[in-house]
Amino acid sequence: MNKYRKFMVGCAALGALVTASAAADDIPDLAGVIKSREDALVTVQYLLAINLGARSGNVELENESEQTCVMAAPGGLVLCSYNQLNGFIDIISRIAGPAAGGMSATPKDFKVLVSANAEPLDAEIVARDSELDIAWIQIKDNGGRSFPYVDFSSGARAEIGDTAVVIRRSGNHFGRSSIASRVLIGGIASKPRTLYIPGGQIVNSAGLPVFSSSGDPIGLIVTQVPESTGGMGSPLGLMGSGMANLQDSMSGLILPAADVALATRRA
Repeated sequence: MNKYRKFMVGCAALGALVTASAAADDIPDLAGVIKSREDALVTVQYLLAINLGARSGNVELENESEQTCVMAAPGGLVLCSYNQLNGFIDIISRIAGPAAGGMSATPKDFKVLVSANAEPLDAEIVARDSELDIAWIQIKDNGGRSFPYVDFSSGARAEIGDTAVVIRRSGNHFGRSSIASRVLIGGIASKPRTLYIPGGQIVNSAGLPVFSSSGDPIGLIVTQVPESTGGMGSPLGLMGSGMANLQDSMSGLILPAADVALATRRA
């Protein structure tokens, strides 16, 4: 009996060791990914002009804004979230329908900070794709410099269960420090296009690059808003039966790296 108990205890210990080893393999080196990739993250500053629409007497407001984006080419080509640049006004208008009253937004006067303490460089939008939720911003004068960037054309494919790492920068009040988050790929959508679906919500993530545990680019986080299911002219048409679609669309969907590279070549 003692021999049996010792055998069982040994098996349990071996199992725990194997489980712990496997778990350790799934934990990415967050510090290593930050160190190898943070220089490609940039801060885009801009002025957002918003028209509140006819219901508000077409009142116009201007707000200084900024977001974290990613350098996608050494000459100063930056990828951002199109929806975040325009204050998600297009999404609000699609969800609210006629109740939005013709609200609109125009981002302008772009500047790019290539590091936390760098002098801002003048830039401009050169292309945008509202369906993919990508805007391409080009630094006007790079001074002959070559910037650190993420080459999405050399990206890795992701599978369900893979660990992914998202890097963002904190706000200027916290020194625009690099922050890494770990998330699992929970599913893969085939409609309206191939998209990696995270197993949990990625907060404040639109326009951020996503990497594998080893630092290879997996894709770019985008917002994909489904068509209204409430019928023509129905305010809040995405609510009700469409709520599940809306929740998924806002969770931080990941456009695969290959598709980001293809869209960039086209743009």
